[in-house]
Amino acid sequence: MSVHLGVHLPYREPWGELDFAGMVALAEQYEFESAWVPDHTVLAEKTNSLYPFSDTGQFISPPDEDWYDWVVLLSYLAGLTSTIRLGVAVAILAHRHPVTVGKQIATIDRLSGGRVSLGIGAGWLAEEFEALGVPFDERGKRTDAGIALLREVWTGAPAAGDYGPYRIPEGIRSHPTPFQNPVPVLVGGESPAAIRRAVAAGGWFGTSAGGTMSPAHLESVVQRLRAKAEATGKDPDGLDVTLRVAAPGRQVGTAEYTQYLRELVSAGATRLTFDVNWAVAERAEIVLKQLAQLEL
Repeated sequence: MSVHLGVHLPYREPWGELDFAGMVALAEQYEFESAWVPDHTVLAEKTNSLYPFSDTGQFISPPDEDWYDWVVLLSYLAGLTSTIRLGVAVAILAHRHPVTVGKQIATIDRLSGGRVSLGIGAGWLAEEFEALGVPFDERGKRTDAGIALLREVWTGAPAAGDYGPYRIPEGIRSHPTPFQNPVPVLVGGESPAAIRRAVAAGGWFGTSAGGTMSPAHLESVVQRLRAKAEATGKDPDGLDVTLRVAAPGRQVGTAEYTQYLRELVSAGATRLTFDVNWAVAERAEIVLKQLAQLEL
């Protein structure tokens, strides 16, 4: 198969008939390459922020639903699994001190035998930034600084100096270091800044309203990624291009849906990650089996 396949897990459990243990067991059973969890620390009852991945601008869940912490959840999933790669799509790095995140990721990566992928985004929910005491209009600078500092933390001996708003004094050590060298980092978004960050990190994570990005749009994004890579001396063929897509139960397995996925791969996707309806265990297993059998 020319493309990796992953699945997305919900933000809470149980989700219908399945808990997280059941979901990742099915994903490993059908040999999916990766499983991904989302990130939000708090939600707001009233918001003026528009969710960028919805046609209406409305967010997917009410503010009083459970929303599990992604770091803790990845740790839990690592203990339940043995082969599947575990990722967050995407963590809002500016919400947290990157030294703390670096330590957490290194720990999970070491304990899982090198199975962590870190998706990073700049964030969209201004009210969440406000609740956490982080300036919303500084999220881009904090994201750039945070990625740079993560790389330093993962060496075990971060270089002293200023990283945007963060300062590392002389003689600081952070162990354990990750099992992987380096931990894969993927950056979400399509703004010029996001494309720049994705190329520098080596990976891009794409999401679209309704989970149905057109192959033509994906191809245009890939062209931008490759152009930026060439302009900055990076290998464009080495970029990880991941796209999150919907996997409606009535469409998976049809010729039209399969052709759609093949066109996404032809447009440059190196990984497709699927939003599956986990509510009914038997139906979820059928969809996973159909996806796993695809020849893309």
